[in-house]
Order: sequence, then C-alpha cells, then structure tokens
Amino acid sequence: MAQHEDAMSSIKDGSYFPESISNSRAVKTRKGLPKVYLCDAPQCRKRFTRQEQLRRHKLNHSPKEIYFCSEPGCDKSFVRKDLMARHLERHKGRSSLAADQQEAGSFQVMHRMVSTTESPGFESPGLPLQGIVSDPTMPSSTTNYQQQHDSTHIQSSNQFIDWLFSTDLLARTSIPFGVDENSFLWPVTEDFSAMSSPESFSEMASISEEKRQELLQVIPSLSRYQEFSSSNITHYVDLYWEYFHFQFPILHRPSFEIDSTPAALILSLVLIGAYYGNASQEFLLEIAIPLRWILFSSPEFHPPAKVEALQSLLLLEAYEKTMSCTRVLHERAHIHHGAIIQLIRRGSTLLDPSLVLPNEELDRSTWKRWIEAESIKWAVFMAFIFDISHSVLFGHGQLMHPHEMRLSLPCDDQIWNSSKLSGTQVLKSTCLPFLEALKRLLNCQKVETNELGILALLYGLVSLSTHMAQQDLQVNYVGWGSVRDQWKPAFSKAYDFCFKTFEELKAEKYNKTSFALNYHFAHIAMYIARYDLHVFCGDRLVLGLVTLKKDYLEAEKRMMEWAGTQDAQRAAFHAIKALYGVFIESEEDDGDKNGENSSGGGVSKMSYDFSEEKRIHSSMIISHCMLVFWAYAFCLNGPESRILANGNSQLKNGSYGSKDYEWALAAESGRSFLLRTKSIQDLEDLAAFPNKNHTVGLLKWVILSLSSGRTFLMDEICQKLDTCVKRSLGWAIARDRDFFPRSIEVG
Repeated sequence: MAQHEDAMSSIKDGSYFPESISNSRAVKTRKGLPKVYLCDAPQCRKRFTRQEQLRRHKLNHSPKEIYFCSEPGCDKSFVRKDLMARHLERHKGRSSLAADQQEAGSFQVMHRMVSTTESPGFESPGLPLQGIVSDPTMPSSTTNYQQQHDSTHIQSSNQFIDWLFSTDLLARTSIPFGVDENSFLWPVTEDFSAMSSPESFSEMASISEEKRQELLQVIPSLSRYQEFSSSNITHYVDLYWEYFHFQFPILHRPSFEIDSTPAALILSLVLIGAYYGNASQEFLLEIAIPLRWILFSSPEFHPPAKVEALQSLLLLEAYEKTMSCTRVLHERAHIHHGAIIQLIRRGSTLLDPSLVLPNEELDRSTWKRWIEAESIKWAVFMAFIFDISHSVLFGHGQLMHPHEMRLSLPCDDQIWNSSKLSGTQVLKSTCLPFLEALKRLLNCQKVETNELGILALLYGLVSLSTHMAQQDLQVNYVGWGSVRDQWKPAFSKAYDFCFKTFEELKAEKYNKTSFALNYHFAHIAMYIARYDLHVFCGDRLVLGLVTLKKDYLEAEKRMMEWAGTQDAQRAAFHAIKALYGVFIESEEDDGDKNGENSSGGGVSKMSYDFSEEKRIHSSMIISHCMLVFWAYAFCLNGPESRILANGNSQLKNGSYGSKDYEWALAAESGRSFLLRTKSIQDLEDLAAFPNKNHTVGLLKWVILSLSSGRTFLMDEICQKLDTCVKRSLGWAIARDRDFFPRSIEVG
C-alpha cells in the first residue's frame, strides 16, 4: 500500500471531499468554504453552516416548550410550533388518501403469523388488506397466459402484508428510510410557489488541471496512466451520463459541476465511464481497489453521511458486482453491501438540511436543498433495487424491506432533468408514498410514476413474495401445507399490472425490452429456488461454498420433483418468453430478419451482444432465464442426444469458446427453436410443445452472445451454460469423478 501513502494522508484529513470539515467549533476548513458550527451537546456530532441553524437545533437538547400532536393515537411531540403544524398537515393528507380507497374489498387472512426474524420489535396491528381487483388487463405484448383464479376468494397465510400496510404502522415515529419533505425542504413561511429555479446551472465543462491534481492526491499511482489525462477524465464522465445515468439517475445532471464535485465521487464516475469506454483492466483496478478503503476511511462514512459518499459507494458497488474482471472485487462488494444499507438505515440525520445549505441567496439555496432531498431518494431506491435483485441473482439475503421504505416515489423525469422550473411545478409533482403505491399495485390500481419508480415497485413486490415464500416453508414444517401458495395468483396479477403500467409510460423500446426482462424475472423468482437451480446446473461454487457430489444429488432430487409442478411450468413459460423477446423480437424490431436458415445446426446470427449491452443486470437475467428453461426441459425430457454418454473426453474437455463442433451436434439452431416457441401462449401450449429439450443450439447462441463481454461474471456464467450443453449432449455429470470433490479437506 506504499503507492497510496499520499492518498491515505488525504483520507485522514478529509481533503478528498472538498467540503470536509475539522473538529473546530467555527472554522474555515479550506479557502473559500463557509464556517462550520458544531453542536457542543454531549455525544452530538451535528454540524451547521449558520448559527441560526445551530440555535434551532439546540432546541432539541433544551426545548423552551414542547408541543404535542392532538390527533388520536399519535404521541409525537415537537420543540417548535411550526413543525407540529406541518405534522398535522401530514395527518390530514393521509386521511384524505385513505378515504379514496375504502371502496376496495378486504383481503382475507386465513391465519395470522408474524415473522419475528424479518420484523423484530413490531406488533401487527391486525388490519385487513384491501381487496384485489379481479379482472386486470394482461400485457398482451409479452404474454397471453392468465392465471385462472377468483381473486375475491384469495386468502393469505401471512400477516406480513396486513402488518405492512396498516395505518398504525405508517404513523409510527421510526421511519428508517424516510424523507420528511415538509420539514426538510423549506420553511413554512416561504411562499415556495412563487419561487423559480436559478436561471441556469453550469453547463457541462471539462475538468480543470487543479481538480485532476486533487484526484491524484487521492490515488497518486493514477499518474502513470495516459487514461487519466484531463480529456480522458472528461470523456469517461460523459460516458457515465450517456450509458449509466439513464438506468439509475441518482445525480442531478443539470446542476452537476465537475470541479466542485467531491474527488471520491468523480473517481466513481470515472470508474463506471472507463468501463463503458473499454479502458484497460489495469486502469480500472487501479481506481477500484483503493477506492472502497478511501470511502470507508472518510469522515463522511459515518451517519449522517453526505449524499455524495452514498452515491460513490453505490456506483462502486455497481462496478464491483457487475463490471469487474475479478471475483475478489465481486465478493468484496457483497461483503460490504450491508455497510451501505446500515449507513442509510442509521442516517435519519442524513436528511438534515444543515449539511447542504450554502450561504447564498434564498432561491438557489432552496433549490439546492430540494436537489439534495431528491438525490437521497433516488440513491435509496437504487440501493433497494440492488438489494432485492441481487438477492435473487446472487443468492444473498435481503437486507432492505418494503416496510422500511417510507419515501415517496421519485419525482417526474422532466422535473429532475430540467434546469428551469417554477416552484409551482414542483409542488404539483407531489408523488405517492412508496408503500401506498405498492399497496395499489397489489390491488391492481393505477400508479403514476417514472421508470425507476415502477422498477422499484416491481422489486418491492419481489421482496414481499420472497417473504411469503419463506413463510410457506414455515407453514409446511408445522403441517399446514393446505394453505401454501395461495398468495401467488395475487402477486402474478400484480406483476402483470405493473408491466401494463410501465407500457403506459411510453418508454423507449430499449427500456421496454429491459423492463420486460425484469418483469419475467420477477415471475420466475416466485417459482424456483436459486440454490437448487445453480447446483443442478453444475455450479461448483455457490455462495462461496464448494458444491459436493451429495449436494448435487440432493438438488437433483428436488429439481426433478419441481419439474412436474405448475410452478415449474410458469417459471419455464416466463423464461422462454424473456429469451424470445431479447433474441427474436428485438431482431424483428431492428428490421433484421435475415439470420441463419431456420432449420438444422449452425451458428445463429447474434441479435443480442453483451459487449453492446449497457444495462447492468440484463445479461445476468438472460442467463438466469436460460438456466431455468434448460433445467425444466432437461428434467422432463432428458438430454437432447447421447453423443457424450460414453465419456468421450476429447469432446467433453476444452473451453466453451473453442468447441465449435457443438454447433454441428445441435438438433436445431437456437433461432429456429425460439421461433417455434412463438406458438406458446399459455401453460397448456408449453406442456404440449414438442422437443423442448432441443436446447443445445439455444445454449450455444446465448453463450456466444454473453462471451463477448469483459467481466469475470460472464465468463463464469458461460462456463455454467457450457456444462448444460455437455449434459444435453449426454454427459452424465453425477458419474464424472473429477467434476465434484467428494469432500473438503480441512487444515
């Protein structure tokens, strides 16, 4: 670590964050920055840029008068009268919101159970969930199959939803992931509707040499790379805006000024942009390896954390998990993911306006506070989507839960991306609370939000379904198997309604294809266990544990049982529809239907190429869908052929990229197989679909599409898919003595 000594010294004094402060009572930390006032109360670490803010804060320690809420059942108290007034306004707003939904029926509960492991310290109020609309319109462009059930008789064995959406719970004083927008954004005396945004934010500009030198103080070894020139840094930041920002717009682009942005955040932007710009792996690692320790050693890595530190950590996690070239960084991101969640969860003071208020005129100050509040909201939703989606893709436990998300949905994209808006426009853009929106989706009621909002809601549903699946296991253990799975039709309809809501956004085709993948992925998550799937498909390292032969045999038994269930049919249905949408529909939309011949073997034309993929999760979802359909078909119909049944080691060995002979051994090409699946419109069609185990051509097509990437993750996925190819050609994995270790040596 000698090469980073200068960086570590800047970490200790906090100089890589331009607005870092010292422990003095009122000092200027760097030239031109405002004074900082620290609260002198015992064990209070809050800091302020104006004495008036400190004075108001001290009322919390020594209140002159205490005001109590007059609403029945609410025991909140306040040290300022204006805060109590705003709190009462929230009660009024919640009452009017609840009144709009009293026409829906009741969601009946068959028996009540509370999961103490997922919600410690909370009591279930025992209020009924509103009924689910019985006849939603299904998304015809993606699937024509509809679950046959009567939603008026849907019953649940889990009181989690009942507890989650209760009015009493929403009124609790503990709000882990909430932004109190009334008290945070502007004083009640301001006439915000008469205000407007600053005339203009700074235009995008190149990084200055002074700022570049500041970055080099953080990681001095970057000076050895031509890729770290001022022009390249600016180029990489531009690539970040072009290829990543539209996925998770956690930064406010109109107000972004590169020279006034914290160095650690710029390095995170450069890391993402350099990946998209095909920079060398050495350069990427030179940034990524020390960056996490730089952030962890920062004084900002402590509640209340600044939003820039949170943004930097999320961007670094995105790179490490989905873009890095080594498993070490991938595992590191999983290990430290919980630290980010705890930083958010313990950061109620993260929303303190004193951390972001500049000593400037009122208009610009107010707008910067609004930007800060929205930035925090976007970042929390990004962390939530990561947590839920990665729990399914990678198998780690969920750390964030929907009942903790007391935020409203993100603001309208036009408002977020505009630099000239009136205060009236912002006030009119008031968004529905996340929990209320989630409840509406479960009842198939319309929700107005943007693309990120609907994606967060989709994964909110995935999180709830995961909790219910876990309780199904508990119910089964105590002999109540008759009440299992009765919640699944309700969630299936909610997913379909969620997809319909996204279609109404009139998003670009590329975004629709991506959301369709997430939609099918959400369905699949209800119907299959990831661990059994990956062990059965030949994954020799699951969650860091070496897979033994006995593990495989146990997983094989469970997968064989699963393949004969309706859950398996539904999972396979959505898996093949997702693959059809990516490889066939996208090709047709591009007007390129001149692929290979529709019969026989041969290399399929690549309509999907990982090297051209910008969305960070799409390729992993594609591979997951391929594994699901292959496992379903293999369990039902066995291998496609028996060519490798005699243990032909010359054919069996070799890398997935060099075995072109497998194309010739395929019974049909991947494209012709997918074209045949167009006839599958419901579960009956899937059951009657002939030769569903002719998957070698499709597997090879998916491998060819994914192997063009630069990440270790895609290499591992392609190796796993290649194992499926060999098994479809007759290789008996269980009889291969060299594939699974019989035991693990200790010591």
